Amino acid sequence: MKNKSILFLLLAFAGMLSIMFMSSCSKEEVKDDKEDDKTTEQPQKVDNYYVKYEVKTVKQVYIEDKKITYKDVDEEKKITGPDWNGTYGPFKKGDNVYLYVSINNTHNRLSARISVSKNQEPFTIKAESMQTGSINLEYTIDF
Repeated sequence: MKNKSILFLLLAFAGMLSIMFMSSCSKEEVKDDKEDDKTTEQPQKVDNYYVKYEVKTVKQVYIEDKKITYKDVDEEKKITGPDWNGTYGPFKKGDNVYLYVSINNTHNRLSARISVSKNQEPFTIKAESMQTGSINLEYTIDF
């Protein structure tokens, strides 16, 4: 009988130890694991694109200012003048950019170019033309 009492006490003690052990690694550790998962998630990166426009006279027969229309980030802009270049942004993927150059005669030869840079990478030519008379260039940012 005495042996049964000791055995019962040992089993009761072992049961209490196992309950204490299991409760020490319960919800709090699970919660901490979930919080650690949140800190390892990376926010989604947004790409920034910059657009460089260039207009040059390759062969000029008559002195004439060019009428230049281009897309800035939020609006269309128009200028009149000689050779010109400008860089604008940031644009987003899917934005449509354009460069229209018009002159009144068809004797002057023009060159126009749209180049795009993504996240501070070098500019890449996406549209260009060299011709006499007016030029219309468009590009939708898709890389």
